[in-house]
Amino acid sequence: MTDVPEDKRSLRTIRMYYVCCYGAMGSIEPYLNLYYHSALKLDGEVIGLLNAISSFTTFLVSPLWGILTDKIGGDPFRVIYINFFLSLLGFIVLMNYRGGNLWCLSLCICLIAAVQAPLRPLFNSMVLANLKDRSSFGRSRLFGTIGFGCGTSLVGLLRRSSPLPTDTSNDQEQIIVSLFSRVSDEQLPFAIHVILSIPAFFSLLAFHRMNIQNQKQRRDDKLSTQKEAESSNNAEETKGGTMNQLTQTRNFILRADVMAFFVVVIVFGASLGAIESFCSVSMSQAGLSKKTIGIFRLLSV
Repeated sequence: MTDVPEDKRSLRTIRMYYVCCYGAMGSIEPYLNLYYHSALKLDGEVIGLLNAISSFTTFLVSPLWGILTDKIGGDPFRVIYINFFLSLLGFIVLMNYRGGNLWCLSLCICLIAAVQAPLRPLFNSMVLANLKDRSSFGRSRLFGTIGFGCGTSLVGLLRRSSPLPTDTSNDQEQIIVSLFSRVSDEQLPFAIHVILSIPAFFSLLAFHRMNIQNQKQRRDDKLSTQKEAESSNNAEETKGGTMNQLTQTRNFILRADVMAFFVVVIVFGASLGAIESFCSVSMSQAGLSKKTIGIFRLLSV
């Protein structure tokens, strides 16, 4: 009788986790190209190059993060925590970039993409590992899409349409005004991203605790029936397990249906990348405000 509340509590934790983490992502990602264009005064060729660097870096390092996760004991949360804070630090550095050396900017974009690469795959894989009914993954993942759209629209809604008041008598109001007065409209997505990362981190901690409890329960359930089988399987996996994994990976990639799938994904990714790279810039050039752009991004979700 106690399983039903636990399942409901787990689903609430997973959905809150998706809303908070993807909301933080949605507050910054759609506005990066607009920041390059408006604040850094970069042209379309450079913006396209920076997006290509980010995508190519993600493509290269994603498999390496999977190998590294296995090497450090198979605990994805170590990688998630480290990369979460490194990504946040990278965006703070990018927010304070004042232009000049394009190589430094490219390096910063490359490092941000490298530490962000494993976050979403690990998020999704950990959610799948904690769902008893995997058919409910799509419904849970939908909350991530909603969170992403809300984070995007929040930046547009909070855009300052008029100067901040300077004649406030309350000390707390003066502190808030002084802090926000240092943030330009172009830097606002970065500031919102930092703020939304706080609930995202706490939702990540809650999800981690739930994952530990579920792992302990699974171990307890299987310990009595699979103890002998696990010992024999571990002995066989130790003998050339790496070679078996490489052979299986190679055979999988060389399958005709997998190759066709990769081609479709590459074509789709290239067309989507062209749209995503210049959509916000084009809307800004057409005279739309950030508030309107944020609303359109929410509707597109």
